[in-house]
Amino acid sequence: MSPRPAPPRLPRRRLLAAIPAAAVGAMAARGTAAEGASRRLHALAYEGQWTDGVRRHLERTHGIALDVTVVATPAEALDRVRRATLEGPPGPDRRTRPVDLVSLGVEDVAAWRGLGLLSPLRADVPVTHRSTLSAHGAMEGDGRACFLPLSLGLDVMFAAGADVREAFTAEQPPPWSVLLDPSLKDRVLMEPAAAVWMALRLVDADGARLAQAGQDKAAARDLFKAVNETLAPWRAQLASVWTDSVTFGAALSKARLAGAGRAGLAWDSLARWLTRTWPGDPPPVATVPAEGSRAWLDGLAVPVGATAPATAQRLLKAMTDPAVQALWAKGQNALPADPAAWSRLDEPDARWAETVLRNGGGLERLWFPPALTGPAADAFADSRDRFEFA
Repeated sequence: MSPRPAPPRLPRRRLLAAIPAAAVGAMAARGTAAEGASRRLHALAYEGQWTDGVRRHLERTHGIALDVTVVATPAEALDRVRRATLEGPPGPDRRTRPVDLVSLGVEDVAAWRGLGLLSPLRADVPVTHRSTLSAHGAMEGDGRACFLPLSLGLDVMFAAGADVREAFTAEQPPPWSVLLDPSLKDRVLMEPAAAVWMALRLVDADGARLAQAGQDKAAARDLFKAVNETLAPWRAQLASVWTDSVTFGAALSKARLAGAGRAGLAWDSLARWLTRTWPGDPPPVATVPAEGSRAWLDGLAVPVGATAPATAQRLLKAMTDPAVQALWAKGQNALPADPAAWSRLDEPDARWAETVLRNGGGLERLWFPPALTGPAADAFADSRDRFEFA
């Protein structure tokens, strides 16, 4: 299983064409008196999210059982929820089976909420990252959320090997430009999509140009021209690009055999793996650079039209227990969204989270970008391909 949450995020979760919000908003929740007799929920999720350990815990401790339908893309999840909400009980097309829980990324919530597809969480369900949820349209006017963050992921800058560590000691936290140090020529590893997000952060720190690029082809062309120009010096530093955990591991293995260190950009799950496996001293370092880096929140929501909304809400309340959230995140090789759950991770991962995100102040420097839409999505994909194949 990839250490990143599925599905791949480049472009990260493109929604289907909009459906009439009024038609969805007119639907009432389907909870009935029969809910008390049936506690089995239907969840839409991506491969590997609902591990056996989490499901056993919920059934044993809270009496809640799950039927999980695996979806391949966010578009498929949206289509299934749309059909269930608009078309009623399941018929020959199983895609109309009502959905009680759906896995989402925070950047998708505003679109789902705008279509009237999500129910607010109960007032007693605590949520973390409230400012991020608010910025992504995941908060109701009464202060309740309609999305429960469960796992956190991020890009980090890393250095492994004594011969590359020296470039990282001058400034704390270091800027992204550390990777342009002449001593790191031909020693840098980067993932193309993450590289484009890095450049977007450098040229459009407040995201205003990216928002405009989602609607305007000329704005998208100008923004991503600047992104491509910004990336050129980093591209010249590369030892290689990587695109998944396998190619990242292969690049590191090759470097080890040559007795050479590597620096660059990695998902946090890969940086934590590197900390556990890199031989010798000094140990690898990871940081959220001074300018910040891209992060993502994944979690759960209750669709309008759920057959057991009260039970679904009770499950979400159970998922806020730090021990349960750590169990959920561990199954996906992710970090819990709630920092209170970090101490429940295996000791090396708990120490990494404390060092990089809490003690290093990295949590406050994370950037949670919006969903890519329209011309921005197309221009992003083009920049990503240019970086990988140039």
